[in-house]
Amino acid sequence: MKKTIISLVALAAVASVANAATNMCVKTDDGKVIRYAVDYISEVFYRNGVSETGQIDGYAYVDLDLPSGTKWATYNVGATNIGEIGGYFAWGETNAKTTYSLTNYRWNNVETDEQYTKYNSTKDYKLVLEAEDDAATTIWGDNWRMPTIDELSELRDGCYWESTDNFNGTGVAGLVGTSKNNFNTIFLPASGFYNEDSLYEFGEKACYWTAELSGADLFDYAGSLQQLWIENQVRFYGNNIRAVAVNKKSYTVRFFNADSTLFESQVVEEGKTAVTVNPPVLKGYYFSKWSDSSFTRVVKDMDVYAVYQKNETVSGVVDNHEYVDLGLSVKWATCNVGATSVCDYGNYYAWGETEPRIDGAPYKWTYVQGHDKYSKYNTTDLKTVLDAEDDAATVNWGEGWRMPTNEELTELILGCSWEWTNNFKNSGISGQIGTSKKNGNIIFLPAAGTNNGYRVGETGGYWSSSSNNTYAFNMGFYSTYFNYNDNVSNRPIGDSVRAVVK
Repeated sequence: MKKTIISLVALAAVASVANAATNMCVKTDDGKVIRYAVDYISEVFYRNGVSETGQIDGYAYVDLDLPSGTKWATYNVGATNIGEIGGYFAWGETNAKTTYSLTNYRWNNVETDEQYTKYNSTKDYKLVLEAEDDAATTIWGDNWRMPTIDELSELRDGCYWESTDNFNGTGVAGLVGTSKNNFNTIFLPASGFYNEDSLYEFGEKACYWTAELSGADLFDYAGSLQQLWIENQVRFYGNNIRAVAVNKKSYTVRFFNADSTLFESQVVEEGKTAVTVNPPVLKGYYFSKWSDSSFTRVVKDMDVYAVYQKNETVSGVVDNHEYVDLGLSVKWATCNVGATSVCDYGNYYAWGETEPRIDGAPYKWTYVQGHDKYSKYNTTDLKTVLDAEDDAATVNWGEGWRMPTNEELTELILGCSWEWTNNFKNSGISGQIGTSKKNGNIIFLPAAGTNNGYRVGETGGYWSSSSNNTYAFNMGFYSTYFNYNDNVSNRPIGDSVRAVVK
């Protein structure tokens, strides 16, 4: 909505004619008249003017008398004056560039294209940029930073806005905001955004980053001002940045237990780190992460919750190897053969071999060309279950242990409820957590991939002791599903072995 504001000169002229005038009137294009008491007006600007209240480290700011007291820079990071566009930045990057894509994004895991290496859901769970990754702080200094979502919302709601195609004769289109409280003004160029090497909606839309991640797919998007809407923008796109001055306010960080019980509260100066706390011990569970670990750089009041996961269960020991009783027909080892802990991948074995598989090494049960069969466990001998001497679990762990049959692997999958984790017990190891449907006991299967490094951390493959005389049965899983029951694999492949005991 456009508005006409009477300047100080015009106001003085009115006052000279009518000495008793005590109000200033603003008439908007829809015919409404807004009246302000002259005694409380210190400055009045023309519609397209921009205010400058002061400077910090050589960069100008405007005080718009917003409820939070936030002071806004008068031009973009990378610009030198109000009429310049400034730099375009991917979220969490501190240098402008010419191409903005997933492959050249600073925090992309190029090898998997699946998870960002920082500000992610697997390890750090950070939702707010740290100072070292904040372009405003890095380029302008410690007294400046990128705004929060709340601060951008406050800017939007605290001003009257109008669009212009030619701000103050600069030829730059954008939005002019006039404070509802003190009439100071701010200009946001409609600079559009970059995707790949293309600039979109230049001259049509003002696009500005916040310092926070947001949206349903939380770690793929960051909060962004899009014209006058707060929206979610793909984080490797290129947006402008309008900085805010750090005014060293203090915020409260509250730490809660999983049941929402408050166990610690800290008052932290803006931009500082809350003191790391030890979450309460929860019997049968281990602490996994904080719901938001951005308290390493506090820029607002925060409520942070401890997130727990169930411990794996140990029911007993056979030949120095632990097992868990899941209420099934056999008891399952708590770790893989060759592993020293639950989170260790262990060794990889070809089916029917008892030494760890070396990639490229000849298979023990050589395939007989022209007969389409292996030299043992074939269509001639009709052996479908490994002998003890060829069972990697029995040979390496002792006679009390063996590899599971295909039916026992299927029973394991169907007998538990499964949940994928990217960070079991804060180890950084991903895999499937199984909870017994019969007694609630826990087992963990790490996503060890195969012996040649194929999809380690993404999938797991576990041998059974069963074959169909050509292929061997195994169980494989990904983050969302299992292959089991009739799943077969080539016998020379190096897979994991999880042993069972009666």
